Amino acid sequence: MKKSNAATIQKYIITEEKLIVKENSLKVTRKYRTIRSEKSRPTIEVIVDSSKTHYLHRICAVVDIPRYHIHAGDLGGFIEDESNLSQEGSAWVGNDAVVFNRARVIDDALVDGQAHVEGSIIEDNAHVGDKATVIRSSHISGNGKAYGRTIVSSSRISGFASAFDDSVVAGDVRMDKSAKAYGRAFVLDSVRMTDYAEASEDCVIAERARIEEFAQIRGRSVLAGGVIVDGHSIFLANMFANEGRCSVYPSQHEPRFVYSEDFEWAIYRSDGTARTLLVFEYNKPQKTMFL
Repeated sequence: MKKSNAATIQKYIITEEKLIVKENSLKVTRKYRTIRSEKSRPTIEVIVDSSKTHYLHRICAVVDIPRYHIHAGDLGGFIEDESNLSQEGSAWVGNDAVVFNRARVIDDALVDGQAHVEGSIIEDNAHVGDKATVIRSSHISGNGKAYGRTIVSSSRISGFASAFDDSVVAGDVRMDKSAKAYGRAFVLDSVRMTDYAEASEDCVIAERARIEEFAQIRGRSVLAGGVIVDGHSIFLANMFANEGRCSVYPSQHEPRFVYSEDFEWAIYRSDGTARTLLVFEYNKPQKTMFL
């Protein structure tokens, strides 16, 4: 009986030690805690619509996160609950950024500045910063970035693609590889941008358009209705393309444009004033349309 009692006591001690070790190891893997009760660090309320209010809490690092130069004790941004920010990897929500409503920041992703992430996934090495807004089941992965005052809604940014400045990327848009949307570009409605394609200034790209390779869409150009732009094409000024495949090539001094297949050129009218569209080939006017 004595041996049995001794064995039982020894077993209990070993089991207890294992539990303590296991508990300590779990504590070490936690990289942050939420601050809920300190009067000096109150929660904030985010009202998405009149039906629901989200209560967010600031986070505090409990271990160092060298990747982002975070030290134990440093304060971070705001989350609704721990499902919004993974305890694993180097993922972090910093500064006054807010992440809530089923949003997830995982892997080594970073959300900082005054960024707003709602109901979306930020993963891998993605970065959302400044005053960017990412909402409605958007997905930013790989080395994708959203910063400035850009708005990303119901869209995907992956690879090394990025949206910044005052651009708007919304409505099932897919941007990958090294595609960029910046300036005040609007990229909408199932558009696909890939390779090194760029949308900038005041351009509007919509309705299933595909921008590929090294194509650049600038100025107040409007592309819609399934148009495909590829190669080293450059759209400038007040050009409008609808349907078909288009290639637009610049010369060193003046713009010159060449196009193929069926698509429509139209006039872009702004503020009620007439606009003239010139299509050049080898520096000679090929088609002039005006109002």
